[in-house]
Amino acid sequence: MTRNFNFQMKSLKSICINYTINNIAEIVKLNREGLAYLPNNVKDRLLSKFTVSSHFWRNVNLKKILSLLVHQNVKHIDLTCIVVDDEILEIIEKCSELSDLTLMYVGVHSLTSKGLVKFFSKMHKLSIVKASHCDAIDDNVCNILFENNPNLIGLDIGGCFKVTDKSLVKLSNMNKLGCLNLSETKITNAGLEQVVKGSSGKNLVELRISSCPNLTENVLKSVTENCNSLQILIFSNNQLDQFGENLESDKLKNLKQLTWTISW
Repeated sequence: MTRNFNFQMKSLKSICINYTINNIAEIVKLNREGLAYLPNNVKDRLLSKFTVSSHFWRNVNLKKILSLLVHQNVKHIDLTCIVVDDEILEIIEKCSELSDLTLMYVGVHSLTSKGLVKFFSKMHKLSIVKASHCDAIDDNVCNILFENNPNLIGLDIGGCFKVTDKSLVKLSNMNKLGCLNLSETKITNAGLEQVVKGSSGKNLVELRISSCPNLTENVLKSVTENCNSLQILIFSNNQLDQFGENLESDKLKNLKQLTWTISW
């Protein structure tokens, strides 16, 4: 009788990386600058683990470790669990090849609009930015981001309540944009119409515009007429009679998810 055991041995590299990240405080004490000399691919693995859990930050200087691990060729950084301030942005400025950035911290950031402007002015290869509920993001920050990163394919600034139509002029010209979250911002019908009628509208597959107090159901007609690739549409506080007519017209033939709420 033979038995098949579906067991996969971890590689020596994985074992070493797990040991390093779990004992990073002791390792840094023994050799404060040692992390800086690791190969970039090893740094990337350590960085992806280090930034997503405060468990690894105990008894270490987070900013010091971060400065030792980041390098020019870092592609992805997830700072979800970190209270980001301007100093941390300065540390990751060296990541000139950065393409995917997550700043969605559930709490209060300590960064400033000035710090974000300085940071985004030095980033030129960002394709995905997730920075929802960041109080420091305003129209000026957005315009610097869009101006320096024309190849954005995904943008989440939902809950950034300082964002208005002034951010949407440059955004409307971003023809690679596929996913966009503008929920809980101060955009109006006129601003959103500019986006969906511009170069960015034709490639949108996901649009989230929930809880925008200055949007009405009237703008949905422009969405359905110009965003033929749309698969996900999430909005709130809109009347459904006019929108239903647009659905029946088969203009959103690719639609897979439609979410709305009704205020009584």
